[in-house]
Amino acid sequence: MNEIPRIPAPGGDDPRIELMHKVARLESQYADRVDETETGWMTVVNVALDRWRTSWQEQTSTPELNPELSRKFRVCFPLAAHALNHVEAAVTLHSSSPWVAMSCVRIAFEHALTAQWVLWTKDGEDLLAQQMSLQDHRRSSEFIDAVVRAAADTPNLAESAALAEELSEFLGEKPVSVWSVFNLCERFSSTRLLYGIYRDLSQAVHPTYGLVRAHFDITPPPEVVVGPIRPFGAELDSPELIRGMAVSSLWALYVLEVSRAGHPDAAEVLRLGEEAGLPVDLRASDLHPHLQPDYVAVFMPAGSPGARRIKLTPP
Repeated sequence: MNEIPRIPAPGGDDPRIELMHKVARLESQYADRVDETETGWMTVVNVALDRWRTSWQEQTSTPELNPELSRKFRVCFPLAAHALNHVEAAVTLHSSSPWVAMSCVRIAFEHALTAQWVLWTKDGEDLLAQQMSLQDHRRSSEFIDAVVRAAADTPNLAESAALAEELSEFLGEKPVSVWSVFNLCERFSSTRLLYGIYRDLSQAVHPTYGLVRAHFDITPPPEVVVGPIRPFGAELDSPELIRGMAVSSLWALYVLEVSRAGHPDAAEVLRLGEEAGLPVDLRASDLHPHLQPDYVAVFMPAGSPGARRIKLTPP
C-alpha cells in the first residue's frame, strides 16, 4: 500500500534536504520578479474579463459572425464562455479558497484550449462532436449492460431488460475518436509545457499529495511538524494559478473576437497578451499546421503566420 512519504528527519547528509535548501534560495532570489510578473498577468485577467462582460455577457443576441466561422461558433462559444465564467469564479475565490480557484482554472484551461483547437482544426467541431458521441455511447452501453445484468437476478426487471436491449439497437456502432487533452497540448507545444501546466492545475481536481499537504499547516524541513487543519487550503506558491487564469481568458476571448464579423477587437486581445509575454493565437506554435482550415477572411496577425509562439518560461 502506498503511504504519504515522510520528509527526511534533520541531520545527516540527506541530499533531499540540501536540494530543498537550494530551491528555497532560488525562490527567494526570484520572489520580487515573480510578484511583478503575476501582477502583470492579473492585469491581463481583469482586462479580459471586463471585455467579456461588456462585449458578450451583456449582449441579448448573437453578434454578427464571420460566415466562415458560424458553424464552428456553435461549439466554440459554449467552450469559451465556460472557460471565461470559470476564470471569473477563480478571481473571486483565489484569495479565500485558492485550491477551489485552481480547480476552476483547470476547467477554464481545458475548455479554452479546446476552443482554440476547434477553431484552428479543419472539421474540428465534427471531431470534437465525435468525442462527445463516444462518451454518450459508452454511458448508454454501460447503462444497458447494467440493467440486463440486474434482470438476471431480479425477475421483476425482465421487462426493463427487454426494453434496454431494444434501445441498444439504436446505439449504432461505437464512434471512433483520438481526441485527448494530451494530444491538444502536444500539438501546440513542442516542450510538453502546456500539458505540464494542465497536470499541475489538475492537483486541485484529483486526489493528490499537493491537495493533502495544502489542508494541513506543515512546518517545512528540517522541523517537519504537522500542525492544525486548513479548511480552505494553503496559499499557492506556484504561479500556475494566475498564469492559468491569464492564458485561459486570453485564448477563450480571442476565439470569440476572431469569430466576429470583421474581427474588430481581435488585434487588441492579441496585443494584450503579447505585452504580458503570453501566447494568444496558438496557430503560431502549431506543430501540425496542415491540420488548419483553409480560411479566406479569418483574422491573421500582422507578420503572418502570426502571433507569439508558446513560450511560458518561469517568471
